[in-house]
Amino acid sequence: MNDFVKKYDFYLVPVNFYQNYKRSLKIINDTYFDIDHINRKVFIDPYVWDFDADLEPKYYTNVKNGLHLMDKVRKGENLDSAIKRVLKEELEVADDYVGARIWGIDFDRDRDGFLTPRLKINVYVHGLANKQRNKDHDWVSIK
Repeated sequence: MNDFVKKYDFYLVPVNFYQNYKRSLKIINDTYFDIDHINRKVFIDPYVWDFDADLEPKYYTNVKNGLHLMDKVRKGENLDSAIKRVLKEELEVADDYVGARIWGIDFDRDRDGFLTPRLKINVYVHGLANKQRNKDHDWVSIK
């Protein structure tokens, strides 16, 4: 029950039953972008949150050289596998995630000048990868 309440508090429980009927509930999509059939270049803009923070929600600032790190869904990946890859290989903060919520969409021009969607995603991790647990991190309290 505590896990459900925490997921509800983080908006990881869908509010529209029919929009999510017979779909995976690991990624909640609050946009109308079709995340099940990604057949073009799509940028992902992850905001990583600590799901285990009980009193003070904390997020990973995800900034290098003054720039917020983003990636794209690569050929052969779906959104779930792209998020896992970014968490594990790019950010090195977790191997998997509890849930994610797409809360916004922007459009950028890629280097070829094509208009490309950028999904703004809150990603909640259950714990840091073992090698990161004792490292200083850019975790910031929002209070």
